[in-house]
Amino acid sequence: MLMRSMRGERGSKLKNLIEDKISKFSDLDSSNFRYILKEGGFRWGEPEGLTVLEGIVKCFQRELNSNWESYFQNADKYHLTNFPNDPFLGIKGVKFKVRDLTLSCFNENYIANDLHVVRVATRIGLLNYGFNFSVDENIEMGNNPNNIKNYLFLHRLFLHLSNQTDKE
Repeated sequence: MLMRSMRGERGSKLKNLIEDKISKFSDLDSSNFRYILKEGGFRWGEPEGLTVLEGIVKCFQRELNSNWESYFQNADKYHLTNFPNDPFLGIKGVKFKVRDLTLSCFNENYIANDLHVVRVATRIGLLNYGFNFSVDENIEMGNNPNNIKNYLFLHRLFLHLSNQTDKE
């Protein structure tokens, strides 16, 4: 979760620093976070990265009572609506894409709809399979993953397409 929260940051240096500095819950502190962000060359800067990392730890402790099992059960239960009441979505710097990228490691019903995925889907005409979702007022047919209603449409569309191809 810490790695994915860094806005899709993929650098192996950051990954290695996280693995080296954080091995138990008590290692989740600001001094370790600052060291990791500075030494890893986090591209959005230490203050922003620190806000995100501390927010995740606080959310895990306070909102989830340090209970991953309950969190994953809720993520699975609300996957059709893309789990809009996820407490992690209240953290500055964590939106659907970052959260979905993390959840995709644990649940097949989540995918991070970034611009590149959406461009391919648009160009090969896959958005046309989403016309029947237009009755839901919470979503809006479109291909802008930065628009929350478009993102929710894309989430539903890719679940629908996945279910269509899952048949034997």
